Amino acid sequence: MKPFIAFVFSLKTILCLCSTSSAEQVVFSEIHYNPKGEKPEYIEIQNLTATPKDISHWRMSKGVEFEFPDFNEAEPDRAFLKKWERILLSSVDEVTLRKAYSIPASTKVYGPWEGSLNNGGELIVLEDKNGVIMAQVEYDDDGRKWPIAADGAGHTLRLVHENRGAKHWKNWGVSLAPDGTPGTAPAEDAGQTTKIIELGSVWKYDQSGSDNGTSWRSVEFNDSSWNEGPGIFGKEGLSNKMPDPGFQTPWTTGGKFTYYLRKDFNWSSAFRSARILMDGVFDDGIVVYLNGQEIGRKL
Repeated sequence: MKPFIAFVFSLKTILCLCSTSSAEQVVFSEIHYNPKGEKPEYIEIQNLTATPKDISHWRMSKGVEFEFPDFNEAEPDRAFLKKWERILLSSVDEVTLRKAYSIPASTKVYGPWEGSLNNGGELIVLEDKNGVIMAQVEYDDDGRKWPIAADGAGHTLRLVHENRGAKHWKNWGVSLAPDGTPGTAPAEDAGQTTKIIELGSVWKYDQSGSDNGTSWRSVEFNDSSWNEGPGIFGKEGLSNKMPDPGFQTPWTTGGKFTYYLRKDFNWSSAFRSARILMDGVFDDGIVVYLNGQEIGRKL
């Protein structure tokens, strides 16, 4: 058995919410643009949030053409991309796609689209019904930046880290399994998931608009003068668009450029590797620190 080091430690998670741009909430998570033989093409689309998306009349506007159907009382689920859900869009109908690949019965399949994915690479774009871009990536088959194993060798392009953005080639690899894992997380990502902080957990926060410099990121920072309240934080006027439990602590000072939040949590466990996944609804940007070290940002 390989040895490993066990740690017992206390962690602080500290968030700074800043006004810049919004994060990707929906991504292309797998692309099979040049399958081996006569197998059909497909794109996997994933919701990275706990908020369901109404996808009726969303459309693929570049690469291939497809418009998601309107709400139908007979099949209401097909008009929504549920929280954390993965769906498939293909060059063929659902029956044909399921015959070609092993797909979970619960995975929704849409298609066929018009056109075909370019084997040499291209920009693909998903827009909502108002023309707002929800997901996009420009893939390639150059073999230097983008992996060549996805170009006719039977493997798929696969988003490696869902929380690091889907536009950059460095965050794309190839599936370990031939034909990928349509509709499900790759087996190599499987592992135990432990929820540490709930959306409604209590945080310390500062909404004064003051510049706190860098000291507030440290574990030793004294935040006793900060306010305290449960999430979600924000403006009451948008409450109907938030996931449960909705806004519980409204910002009472409008027009500030920066809001600071801090949260303590304890972790006592042995592990060989781990990653932290965060689900947030924010406008417009976020920087995240763990024990004083930056671990992520979306600006």
